[in-house]
Amino acid sequence: FDGQLTRQQLAGWARQDFALKRCPTWWVGGRLLNSPSLDVQRAVFGALLDELGDEDRGGHTEMYLRFSRALGMTDDEMFGAGLLPSTVMAVDQLMAINRNRPVYESLASGSVAGEAVNVQFSTRFIEANDRVYKLPRESLDWFYEHTVADEGHAGIGETVVMRLARSVDAQNRV
Repeated sequence: FDGQLTRQQLAGWARQDFALKRCPTWWVGGRLLNSPSLDVQRAVFGALLDELGDEDRGGHTEMYLRFSRALGMTDDEMFGAGLLPSTVMAVDQLMAINRNRPVYESLASGSVAGEAVNVQFSTRFIEANDRVYKLPRESLDWFYEHTVADEGHAGIGETVVMRLARSVDAQNRV
């Protein structure tokens, strides 16, 4: 957050982080499968559209690849990066939660907890970039997007969690 990583360290972190940044479309797909009603499906679907993006700006995966290119890495390097065991475990666990658990549990783990962190992290990373790294603005689209979009996603997730996690057992699992 404070800009103390070297460019090489930042690139190493980005290779691991990309493993998480390229998965949300699959995670949201799992949430759709576990959504109990059309109104919940519609709420979840909005986040999927945000992740997929449009033809002009691309989706969140393409945004993150622009960031990695600014750090001097190729797309092949990003997709083929060797992953640390902790990264593999995080990706696998989030995939399992979104595929196999009720939608309120997956939203609690991703939208409520994860996306709220993205807002803070992205804001602080942009500030560190302005002070230290000086990467071009267009390479930071993922970060700029997540200072705003994830506030909305977290709010949707919180609304659905509060509505569906009504029992004590459900509340304890979230």
